[in-house]
Amino acid sequence: MSKATEQQLGSLHGLLASSFAGEIRGYMEREEPIPASVLAAAARFLKDNGIDAPARANKELDELATELEDLDFEDSNVVAFNQRG
Repeated sequence: MSKATEQQLGSLHGLLASSFAGEIRGYMEREEPIPASVLAAAARFLKDNGIDAPARANKELDELATELEDLDFEDSNVVAFNQRG
């Protein structure tokens, strides 16, 4: 079997990118939650292709981070995700 040409690979790459965008857009238009598996696969696709963006100021995330810093989890019923019971 012969190897795919650069044009074939480029075409497949474009189709995959369009497919991710269309699937995510569809969930958003239907106001349905986007499955974590779809988001993870799309994020991996972007990462594998060197696509990233610098963090930008986000008031809500900054407020959440401040609130989390002030919480005391020592005496709570919160269990870390990596603990098994």
